[in-house]
Amino acid sequence: MHDFMKKYEDMKEDLQRWIWKHCSTCNSKTQPKIEIGSGAGGYQEWIVLQCLECNNTKKIVTDWSPIVDFSLVNEIPDLIQGEYCQYLSIKKKEDHILLRCCSNMCRECFGRIPEACYSYHYTKMDEALKINDYDNAAQEAISSMELWRNEHPKEVPPLGTYRLLEIKRRVLSSAAFRKWVEDKLVELESFEDFGTAGFMAFWVAEVTEEPYFWRRTSSLFDKYAHTLSSSSNDESWFRKRKNKQKLLRAEIMSLEARSELEVDKKSELLTLAGNKWLELYNISGGPFTHRDFICYTFHLRNRAFAIPTEAPALYLKIHDFLMSKLDQLRFDREKIYYEGHARYFLGFHYLSKTNFVDDDQKVCLLENTIKVLEEAVKLHKKIRLEEKRTIASIQCVKAILCIEKFKHSENFDLIDEAIKHLDDTKKSNLPIKTAKILDALIGSFEEALSAIENPTQALLIISRATRKLNDFVRLLPELSIRDLPIPRVFEDNRYYLDVYLDTIKQNVKSFAGRQLSFNNIKTALDGFKALVERQLHQAFKITEKPNEEIGRSLIQAHLKGAFPQRMFQFREVKVSKGKSDILLIMDNEKYPFEVKIWRGKEYYKKGMEQIQYYMDYENVPYGFYIIFDPRVRDYRSDNEIIEYDSKQIYQLFIRINFNKS
Repeated sequence: MHDFMKKYEDMKEDLQRWIWKHCSTCNSKTQPKIEIGSGAGGYQEWIVLQCLECNNTKKIVTDWSPIVDFSLVNEIPDLIQGEYCQYLSIKKKEDHILLRCCSNMCRECFGRIPEACYSYHYTKMDEALKINDYDNAAQEAISSMELWRNEHPKEVPPLGTYRLLEIKRRVLSSAAFRKWVEDKLVELESFEDFGTAGFMAFWVAEVTEEPYFWRRTSSLFDKYAHTLSSSSNDESWFRKRKNKQKLLRAEIMSLEARSELEVDKKSELLTLAGNKWLELYNISGGPFTHRDFICYTFHLRNRAFAIPTEAPALYLKIHDFLMSKLDQLRFDREKIYYEGHARYFLGFHYLSKTNFVDDDQKVCLLENTIKVLEEAVKLHKKIRLEEKRTIASIQCVKAILCIEKFKHSENFDLIDEAIKHLDDTKKSNLPIKTAKILDALIGSFEEALSAIENPTQALLIISRATRKLNDFVRLLPELSIRDLPIPRVFEDNRYYLDVYLDTIKQNVKSFAGRQLSFNNIKTALDGFKALVERQLHQAFKITEKPNEEIGRSLIQAHLKGAFPQRMFQFREVKVSKGKSDILLIMDNEKYPFEVKIWRGKEYYKKGMEQIQYYMDYENVPYGFYIIFDPRVRDYRSDNEIIEYDSKQIYQLFIRINFNKS
């Protein structure tokens, strides 16, 4: 209680130092009488300054609830003496003066010397991170932690700890980062600061997903819990109550770390942790604060983790619970905080439902998931909450949505879009193993699409793509960001990856391209040439002389099989001398074909003139000239692109006589 009262005395001195030059009514410079009170919720305090000469009063309200877009202004410069924090906003209201600062901790700054404020250093750290100035960012994070520890030696520093870990992870190699963390944990243990060490180990375990750090986390929180349970019985009621809350959190963190190690007991351990969240909720709240509603939501969230079949109903229950509490809250920050969480859990409701509905409902549910999660991120950014991992999850869901749509449309542009979303996901601070899984998925898509684009290499590429997709499927159960309840959504929807792979195989085997194009038809004809020369050349022996109509029919049949998803139409094209050949129309795109049997150079030249006539007549840039060569000697078996007047003709010679010379 002594420290508590000293804080208020310091606050009075701050006020007298710089905010009361003189009474604005009688101009008296006598120091005012000061009354200080606190509103429920702990985010605002009021201070009344009363002139001892004329009883004039000035009310000041502090706001420890930072909203990102509030303006940093000083609207009472005539009353200010001395320096004040550059992140303190002083704004006139109708009946009071509103002070807002960069802190989200009550009674934290209040305009004192900024260098002595841990929130000030935390804000400077954020500014350094935005410009990738990691050296200064690390120093500011350390300053924030040290200042907190000086004032609260038994508390875990809430500011700077996780950011320092993030900074070190960015600038150090994996091995160096691991060593730095282990050295730091040993140092904290030597000072018996098991709480800070436990939270650091938990963060690292989530990022690296190494069992070693999960074991360290559980062990450290067990030690922290033992220290808290051994606290002196001489402490005040407030201190005992606070220690009980710390003890429950330590036990929860140990149980959740163990659930990552003991897979066979995961459901049981998560349920136990959820029960302790409920106990923590029941002892939260007090004379100055509301109950901590988030503890109750975590109780239900853990049940959803433990029993996935109940997840949709539980997430909806959390949403409804939080929305019902908004009217009980007085301050903007609290309302935004809980409304944002309500949006998150509504998104998780939609997402978890995708595990239990028919295919035609999934697209709508995934779209709703993305919409409400983005609303949640927008709300929480207003109060400076970190949203990187949630944004990464949104990108994952967007990729799932693309693949789900692909199942119905076979539009390969959706696969490109899915790859982009997953690539964006990798830019976030994701766990290492998750990033590797995304690499496998992206690589599989790229390999499979490569097989589509290069059918001549299909047999080599498709086997590699198949292996990579199968590897990804085996890793799917681990592709879930731990602190976001998305149970089984990747695993339970794995079948559409199988559908995708089957589609790839079918398309590769049939030489179907991502879109109808000159190159894809050309590649299909290369396959046709190999097929004819390998075995279909026997068809030309049905008649005494090779017949062009047989060649045309074989080409039409092959193209029909090569592009099974396309709408085909064939018709004859009349020319001036009464001759005719085929015009292939696929999806309203025209590709004229001239098919000839080699009967000498003049006949070949006549065919070339005809295909050029067709192309000019139909006004198309591409055409195909196929010559079946029955010669025993001097035969040709090749292909080339012939250009004229900015047009291209793909010429293909196919050998059809394999008699010995």
